[in-house]
Amino acid sequence: MTDPVHMIGMTRAERIAVDDFIRVIGFVDGDGSLVSEVADRFQCRFAYFHGPSGTTHISNAPLADLGITKFSIRDAVTFGFSTSEYLDLLEWERQSSVYIQNEDELTALYDSAIRNDLPYR
Repeated sequence: MTDPVHMIGMTRAERIAVDDFIRVIGFVDGDGSLVSEVADRFQCRFAYFHGPSGTTHISNAPLADLGITKFSIRDAVTFGFSTSEYLDLLEWERQSSVYIQNEDELTALYDSAIRNDLPYR
């Protein structure tokens, strides 16, 4: 049995702190105001809370430029993605090193045989 005092890795508190480092709040319009709905989740900027400073910021780039792998599942849900969509996007980015650019590309991924070949299905 491993001695917990000598275990290597992050503690639960440290993992939670990392998860709270940046927390997505929601999408914003051109003026930076929060909106409840957007036409294309991949092409919109978003607001996020920066935990260490306690301040709110607006992203400089949309998801199409950032990819989904930088975000937690909590953030993905805030963006309006289902768990399946989040997992598919993570795997797509891992396999292809390409970010989905718009809702049509996500639909095409769902309509393609590629999705059926993802390893966790």
